Amino acid sequence: LFYGLYRDVAVHGTSIEYVRGKPRKHVIWGWMAIGDVLKVNSENSDPEWARYHPHFTDKRGANNTVYVAAKKAFGRHSGSGVFEEYQPKLFLTYLTEQQKIRPSLWSLPKWCRPRDGRYPLTYYGKDKCWSVQEDRVMLQTKSPGQEFVLDTKFYPEAEKWAESLIGMHC
Repeated sequence: LFYGLYRDVAVHGTSIEYVRGKPRKHVIWGWMAIGDVLKVNSENSDPEWARYHPHFTDKRGANNTVYVAAKKAFGRHSGSGVFEEYQPKLFLTYLTEQQKIRPSLWSLPKWCRPRDGRYPLTYYGKDKCWSVQEDRVMLQTKSPGQEFVLDTKFYPEAEKWAESLIGMHC
C-alpha cells in the first residue's frame, strides 16, 4: 500500500488553495501487488519496456531493484491502482474533533498491535510508540517515514484488510 501526507484543497476560480484550518493527514492512495522482481545488473539485463525507467538509466547501487506489478492482486483485483475516492477508511492519521490533529498519530486496525515480542512495522520496534485502545491501535510515527515493511507471516490479518480496502475501491 502507498500513502502520502495530504491537505484539503479548494478550487477558487482558476487557482487551487489549501483549506485553512484543515489538518494535514496521512492517507493511503494506492496499491501494488508484486509480480516480478528485477535485479538491475547491467544494461543488457533490462527488459526493453523498462529502458526509460530511472533505475535502468542512472546506474544506481548494487541493490538496484525494480518491482513490477502483478496482473492481479488477491487473484481478483487489479494488480496495481489508485484509490479514486478520498474516504476515511484510507486515513492513517487519527482524526478527532476533541484534540489537536497531529498527522504523526496514526489509528490502525486492532490486529496491528505489537504481540509476541514483534512489532508490525519496521522502524517502530519500541513499546512507547504503540498503544492499544478499545477498537484500534495507536501508533506515534516519526517524520519523515516511508517504505515500512509488515511481515504477513506474523500479521496475516493484513492481507484480508488490504484486500478489503482494494475491493471497496475497484
